[in-house]
Amino acid sequence: MLCQKDKFSLSKEQIYLNGAYMSPMLKSVEKVGIEGLRLKCNPFDIKISHFYDDLFKLKKAYTQLLGFDDFENVAIIPSVSYGMANAARAIKLEKGKQKIILVGEQFPSNYYTWHTYANENNLQLQIVNKPMSGLGADWNNDLLAKINSDTLLISLPNVHWADGTVFNLNAISEKAKYFGAKLVIDGTQSFGAFPFDNREINADIVIAASYKWLLGPYSIGFAYYNDELCQGKPIEESWINRDKSEDFKNLVNYQSQYKSGASRYQMGEAPNFINVPMALKATEQLIEWQPKQVQTYCRNITADCIDKLSNAGYVIDNEGVAHHLFGVRCPNYIDLDHVKYILDNEQIIVSYRGQSIRIAPNVYNSMEDVKKLTSVLSSIAG
Repeated sequence: MLCQKDKFSLSKEQIYLNGAYMSPMLKSVEKVGIEGLRLKCNPFDIKISHFYDDLFKLKKAYTQLLGFDDFENVAIIPSVSYGMANAARAIKLEKGKQKIILVGEQFPSNYYTWHTYANENNLQLQIVNKPMSGLGADWNNDLLAKINSDTLLISLPNVHWADGTVFNLNAISEKAKYFGAKLVIDGTQSFGAFPFDNREINADIVIAASYKWLLGPYSIGFAYYNDELCQGKPIEESWINRDKSEDFKNLVNYQSQYKSGASRYQMGEAPNFINVPMALKATEQLIEWQPKQVQTYCRNITADCIDKLSNAGYVIDNEGVAHHLFGVRCPNYIDLDHVKYILDNEQIIVSYRGQSIRIAPNVYNSMEDVKKLTSVLSSIAG
């Protein structure tokens, strides 16, 4: 795979290594977004098909990209927190299940819902923090050790948003299933750039926002719910999620029946004539590229960087993290504010989490971009 920067509307003056914050826009995605905006200028051109066709195509595209069993089990949502709120309504309490497991310092959207759920139902919220070793393998082992017959559910990312730790979803899912616990995955920081196939993982609920590695717009994403969990009470009652909603002339003949699958969990105005075509175009591009190839590309352009920075005294867990998102912890004698000042002056854009520099390349970055970052950080370390 070659560098794909020409397909993005990125500044030529800056080196953007911050895809974990927000992705830049593909030119093709920008184009269909503008077309959707213009469509609303002449509303007589908006047909009933506009409400449904691209919505179904988007669900099918997510299903193809991520290996879901049925596109009808996918709901289009505005945010991860929205999908989690519906998940909390769908998951029922079980006798003897007293514990919810989360990993430490994951993104708040995958914390607040379960914190509230635990408080309301007198459950224990068990946080498994990153171990002192800082190694992803140790973190995975600690997490696996906590899953037992008391566990109602485990909710975690595929790749940790702060440092890129990869969680062993196959092993976690296997143990969760053994003890009858539900598995909820937030894939916002991995889907699109890291391979995932739910036919292998068999997670009960999978949720992701579009605006990071799925290369889509803000305020749209998806949530997958398995068949068992598609019978819950949704957090809102949208007309478009009801059976026979395509028949506009009969909408006042109210329907008690929802559409099949996870449609009941969709947000109101889910067809969004701007965001849905944009998310669809982005997902189609990712299907063409394939996340495995994106991950390989990121590995190839960062391998030399990781070796050189490690030799310069920076701390990187190069075995337990993803290649599209990883944390570089500065030696104690280096002031992180000074690093930020230098990188800003060099117009190298990254993020900072705790005492680490979060580096998040994608296919729009070149090996030269990463070499520049490596050179600057190496010079700071002396």
